[in-house]
Amino acid sequence: MENKIERRAFDIKVRAAENGEKKLVGMPIVYNRSSENMGFFEYIAPGAAAEALKTSDALLLYGHESKTLLPIARQSSGTLRAIETDQGVEIEADPPRKNAFVDALLESIERGDVREMSFGFTVLEDEWSDLDKDTPVRTVRKIGKLYDFSYVVFPAYLDAKAGIRDVGLEVAFRSLEAARAANTNHNPPTGSNETGQAPTGEESSPMAADPPTAEEIEARFNQLNDWKRNF
Repeated sequence: MENKIERRAFDIKVRAAENGEKKLVGMPIVYNRSSENMGFFEYIAPGAAAEALKTSDALLLYGHESKTLLPIARQSSGTLRAIETDQGVEIEADPPRKNAFVDALLESIERGDVREMSFGFTVLEDEWSDLDKDTPVRTVRKIGKLYDFSYVVFPAYLDAKAGIRDVGLEVAFRSLEAARAANTNHNPPTGSNETGQAPTGEESSPMAADPPTAEEIEARFNQLNDWKRNF
């Protein structure tokens, strides 16, 4: 796979949780959930982020912007914590104090003005199905590196629907073209993806259930912290 950063966004609720000091919680990666129609439907397979979480030093950003805005949190500093569950990747972060931009972001999250999260990543392994259809299905089996988790207002897939492709989507389309070229005699699996349904055999997966709320994610991190203190 090409080592280019791709970005995807999911409509996941986030909020500023107040438990002593404010924390940011959310679920930027959801397994077995269909993306919007980007010219293809995309799923992140369960476990796809497992190795990347161990080897990456992801940042928490706003709008994938690291040049003009300071990071909100970072894995290597311990201010950003990410855990994998059967549903996806959940995060908890300690935002910096006395930071006017972060204060404004917290307020925007609490007001509901900012309510999506996205992630920047590279792909090591992917798989294509329904190659004979206008909207094939891409399943990301293994993420190579996680660069950032970001709060966003306009998810990248909305740009794609408007006909604007970023570098990451170009990489995905080149992967699709290669898959089609290598499978000229491909027998597509049964089942339709016209509405973004999961590939055959995965539609009844319990991991495709609705993602947890921000409150549930925060509770899980609190339980994990309690366990660490008592260990």
